[in-house]
Amino acid sequence: MRESIVRLRPYSGRDALEDRSGPPSLGGAWKRAIDVIMAGVALVVLTPIILMIAALIRLSTDEPIIHCERLIGLGGRTFVGYKFRIQVTNVQSAIGWAECLTEGLRGSSLDQLPRLFNVMRGDMSLIGPQPRAAAQLRDCFARGPECLRARPGLTGIWLSHRPTPGDWRTEIAFDRYYVRNWSLRLDIALMSKAISATYRDDRTV
Repeated sequence: MRESIVRLRPYSGRDALEDRSGPPSLGGAWKRAIDVIMAGVALVVLTPIILMIAALIRLSTDEPIIHCERLIGLGGRTFVGYKFRIQVTNVQSAIGWAECLTEGLRGSSLDQLPRLFNVMRGDMSLIGPQPRAAAQLRDCFARGPECLRARPGLTGIWLSHRPTPGDWRTEIAFDRYYVRNWSLRLDIALMSKAISATYRDDRTV
């Protein structure tokens, strides 16, 4: 499947304009409803963990607990994406447990938990193309403007197959494959893989 994804032909701006006659967002109301329900349940269940992580980060840095960044959203609109700040800035706590916290959050992707609020707001989806900085709009989506029809995801096919970091061509090809072949079954499969991978990472941290 990886070879077929990478061989996808460039998607022209004309094709993107023609596709505007389709649904307003990938998956329509069903996908959005599933996002809201699952993100809402996750926030209720994970609130103690979110608060604990926030408290630990507060002890390890003087910077704001939440890191905000401008990301590309549905239709090319930008939004503020949230995630936990994992940089250690206090010199006195730059060793020991603080370093373990940083590595643990990064390795398990728990630093992404605040993005559940982005899902609830409609900025993101649980499953979707890789979130990208607003400054990358021209460079990245020139190769795949159809990706703008989908909300960026907390996880997606790009995380399941883990292309080489910085390989934009392969990353965009994976996103295009997801958009073109979207189905509820595909979302369930990708979510299962993401949960399984997070569980394995948690056990190794």
